[in-house]
Amino acid sequence: MKKLDKTQQTNIVGGIGWEWKCLTTGWESGWHLTYGGALKMATAHEQKYPGHVTTVYAV
Repeated sequence: MKKLDKTQQTNIVGGIGWEWKCLTTGWESGWHLTYGGALKMATAHEQKYPGHVTTVYAV
């Protein structure tokens, strides 16, 4: 399966999706279809790197 870049994804799904960001390092995730998927990955990041703070936001 071909990986789509952000522009292609926006064209396909109309810009609806979720991303998460580590506020500690500034790292931003890739696009997620569901809030729950983005939240799961953000939570996993916080558990892997104690002290890091993440936020999930709509794109």
